[in-house]
Order: sequence, then structure tokens, then C-alpha cells
Amino acid sequence: MITLQDCIAFSGLDPEAIEALAAHHSFPHIIATQYAADQMQTEAGAEAIAQIVRRSTAGMH
Repeated sequence: MITLQDCIAFSGLDPEAIEALAAHHSFPHIIATQYAADQMQTEAGAEAIAQIVRRSTAGMH
């Protein structure tokens, strides 16, 4: 069985980025990981994720 840690590794993002996405979208972590993997396939999606992570690390949701 694949684990959440495996999914995070496959997504190309670090756990903190997944945490930020999960919080931003109110997703369970496993759903945030799948969302991230899908979004990272496009330039616009990758930029949207980067913005969410930047806001999260700056303390703004």
C-alpha cells in the first residue's frame, strides 16, 4: 500500500508545502498531495502552489 509519505515524495513538494495546501483548501493531506501532483504538471498550477506556500510561510492565509 502506498503511504502519505510516498505520495508527498511523488508530488515533488516538501511536507511543508503540502501542509500549506491542505490548510489553504481545507483538504485532507492525501487530497492536497494529489492536487499538488496534478497542479505541478502546468506552469500556472506550479505558480499557484508557490503563491499559496509563500503566503502560508508569511503567515497570511
